[in-house]
Amino acid sequence: MTQAKSWRKLQQCSLVVLHSCRKDNAKLDVSGYPGRAYQGEFGLCIGLSLSWGNPEPGLINRATLLLAASELTLDHCIGYEANSWMLWQRYSESLTDAELSSAVESQLTLTNYLSSGLNGELVISGSGALEIIKLA
Repeated sequence: MTQAKSWRKLQQCSLVVLHSCRKDNAKLDVSGYPGRAYQGEFGLCIGLSLSWGNPEPGLINRATLLLAASELTLDHCIGYEANSWMLWQRYSESLTDAELSSAVESQLTLTNYLSSGLNGELVISGSGALEIIKLA
């Protein structure tokens, strides 16, 4: 998929506001969470800023274990970029606009949960329930 097509798809998502696009990357906002998007050879990747500040190592460990524990989150990772922790997700190029919107909504739900410090046991998103086991 070309970068232009990726940016057009993101603009169709009601949760996403694109602030700027340049070649293979974009700055965006997803329901109040600042983010970035990259379009590369492996597809579209979206990163949303986690509200962690300077997290304790235990939180990072629990969050990464949570992502590795489910097949649903294998295309996710946590990274540190530009003084901010980000939850990244890789999206398949074959997603329809509706599927991309639903997947971005799920990523936002997971971002909210991780930003809360992994407090709670069940998070509800518009596309259904995302069950999260409290690892503490």
